[in-house]
Amino acid sequence: MKRFEPREAVARATAILSLPPAKPWIERPAPLGRLEAVFALPLAYCKPQNRTNHRAPWAYQRDRMNVAVLMGYQQRPWREPLAGRPMIRCVRFSSVAPDAYSDSFKMAIDVLCVRTERAPMRLGIVRDDKPKDAIVKQWWEPAKKGEGFCYIEVWSGEAAGRRAS
Repeated sequence: MKRFEPREAVARATAILSLPPAKPWIERPAPLGRLEAVFALPLAYCKPQNRTNHRAPWAYQRDRMNVAVLMGYQQRPWREPLAGRPMIRCVRFSSVAPDAYSDSFKMAIDVLCVRTERAPMRLGIVRDDKPKDAIVKQWWEPAKKGEGFCYIEVWSGEAAGRRAS
């Protein structure tokens, strides 16, 4: 199996998203603010919720750790979260479209939130993923079988945030 390369996946996502959508019914939410961070993850790290709800707790925790480690490899933790209401855009590139409310990005979005004692592996880019704290948009784009991946962008959003150095 080919090793997952986040930089290659980000480049592919950028190229695909620069073109019109491949299907007429795909709606891409317009970004808000300026781009602050990007991430790419293998499809296996962004399983739809209906495939993660019935797993053993140890397997769920292992997957959470894998997501946090790979995202941490791509972006160091922030000292302060973005101000205002940042926008998180999540795209699933796969050969099969998931259900509209599959929530494949639950673990990854949690990693973007502020660290807590119970969740020390977070990056602290956004305060929380509640609607009052962040705008979260998820959608699907087609990819050839075996070439899928997930892509996440964090935008400064409403009341343009700033990054603490």
